[in-house]
Amino acid sequence: MTTVAVVGGQWGDEGKGKVVDLLSEDAAHVVRCQGGANAGHTIVIGAREFKLHLVPTGILHPDVQCYLGAGVVLDMEALLTELRDLQAVGIQSEGRFWISPYTHVVMPYHKEQDARQEQRRGRTALGTTSRGIGPCYADKAHRTGFRFADVLDTAFFREQVGDTLSSDAVDSLIQHAEQLRPHLGDVEERLFLARQRGERIVFEGAQGVLLDSTFGTYPYVTSSHTCAAGVCQGAGLGPSSIDETLLVLKAYCTRVGHGPFPTEDNSIFAEDCASIREVGTTTGRTRRLGWFDAVLGRWSVQLNGADAIVLTKLDILDTLEIIKICVGYTVNGEERVRPPVTQSEWESATPTYEEWPGWQLPTVGITDPAQLPEAALAYIQRIAELCGAPVFIVSVGPARDQTLTLRPQVQEAT
Repeated sequence: MTTVAVVGGQWGDEGKGKVVDLLSEDAAHVVRCQGGANAGHTIVIGAREFKLHLVPTGILHPDVQCYLGAGVVLDMEALLTELRDLQAVGIQSEGRFWISPYTHVVMPYHKEQDARQEQRRGRTALGTTSRGIGPCYADKAHRTGFRFADVLDTAFFREQVGDTLSSDAVDSLIQHAEQLRPHLGDVEERLFLARQRGERIVFEGAQGVLLDSTFGTYPYVTSSHTCAAGVCQGAGLGPSSIDETLLVLKAYCTRVGHGPFPTEDNSIFAEDCASIREVGTTTGRTRRLGWFDAVLGRWSVQLNGADAIVLTKLDILDTLEIIKICVGYTVNGEERVRPPVTQSEWESATPTYEEWPGWQLPTVGITDPAQLPEAALAYIQRIAELCGAPVFIVSVGPARDQTLTLRPQVQEAT
């Protein structure tokens, strides 16, 4: 397969960055297609840890070309900081990192609007990152936004925002755009030609399917399309351009911010969130914890046409005696195996669980899938059966080499 989309199947934080990093070893191009600086990918390479927000994970591989597609919203100041931080540790972006001219720019007033809107919501606040992402996407839909190319057209830009921003703010935005001008590229043409040449392209999703603005746990969602279909729109390629879709699922569930979470149970683990790597890369907030939800896993497989599942953080379950999987809900007294739609239905959804024996053995040091405990293999296979897609890769730690590719008989889903 020459093109693969990597999509988060839960509420984000599933470990997509590690997956894209692994796939980038054989890729020529890596593309971010949606979201903004509200995303966060943590990559562990040896003793070094990299935290990326806008720059695609492929930047850690020196021969990979990286792109911000038109579906991304661009915080220019945040991106410049990120590029400088990468350069400080010897990772160069010149000549291999490109920004689509169609990418919309996050303006200073977008961040102010974001913070005010959250404050006005009070107890119904969404728990946004306050980085101006929603207001920027709203202006795009309202046709009042500014794209990267618009800011670089300085005379036009000054005329359009003269009554909205101070001259100092306008000067600062133009300065940031000029600093990023060397990265302006015809992203859509580059990717089209790469696809024609049969070069391997990895599309890097941000956030997760359950935060999709259409099919997620609305209104507690992000402001972009996080499904595989959003990859096409955000990258400027047609749907037939994706050869394979990998859905990344954590071996349990987490969520940051507010919103429904039927399987939430913060007493699952004895360790604190920092010890089990459950602190947000972007926000620094501890994550809410819960059992694996196969109802939502199947929903994500369906929405994305997923070819296979990547199951991450299996090692975090190593110490548990009993592990639960949600296989349905009771909603207002009715048994269901489909996700709720309305907020009131979500609030009343009570999970129905299967209980599986834990393996209570360490998986972190395992290098051969055949060495996985039988109970761990049974748990993996049950997730594949319930979600309706094979589990192709299992992660048993944050490092690159803590990754297992399963044999076909383990991957089969019924």
